[in-house]
Amino acid sequence: LLRDEVSRHDEEIARYRALLPVWSRHAFQEVYDDFHLPPKTRTRVRMSADTRLFYGLGTDEDVPPYLRAEGFVRPRAVSKAESEAFIREFVSVHLKERSAREPLTTATVHDELHYVLVRKYGEVIAVEFAYSFMENVEVFKDDPDFEIFERVLCGHVHPDLYRDQIDMLQALEKCCTAKAVSPSPAMNEEPTRQRGQVLISMLEAILRTMFPEKSDEMQNSLRRTLDAAINSTPAITKKA
Repeated sequence: LLRDEVSRHDEEIARYRALLPVWSRHAFQEVYDDFHLPPKTRTRVRMSADTRLFYGLGTDEDVPPYLRAEGFVRPRAVSKAESEAFIREFVSVHLKERSAREPLTTATVHDELHYVLVRKYGEVIAVEFAYSFMENVEVFKDDPDFEIFERVLCGHVHPDLYRDQIDMLQALEKCCTAKAVSPSPAMNEEPTRQRGQVLISMLEAILRTMFPEKSDEMQNSLRRTLDAAINSTPAITKKA
């Protein structure tokens, strides 16, 4: 039924467009694009001077508890950095503690998020923060942290992904620490800095060992990502 309705609207748009004279068809282009092109993604964060209100999603059970509101919701200026910090704290502290008490599900993640927001901001401000925060999650979903968080909230990815991610990073850190070498005088290290270093070739070998099932294409993608991270971090010693 939905496919038939879309087809019918498509035919109507084509018919209306054909009725317009050639010199006026540009005026109909926006309608045509809105129907045929993917939805436009917002690419800017809300500024403090932006006073436009959110419209509440209602209080039905299918609305996440932290977004339940009637009427208009006042926005709050929440930066990307604040949103990232909140996600890190929520995942590394609150979800970790919740997972120790019970198995995580999409529903428990929503409940825990609501509980944390109310405890941190109070009932009214928690809703305002939640709407502005979720807007940032949408705006910055090209960032992996925001994309994963959105997928977890939507139920597309299991929340245990975060625990697996932490375990993986801890295992990677343990391997790197075991393979680290002491700085040599040739590296021009300051005498007061006592830190180990992992050679790039060794780090690549560790990644290949940790992810043996990844294809050559994925391994190359990991290597390119590693190279990009090294090039953007002057403090890293680029020695093979």
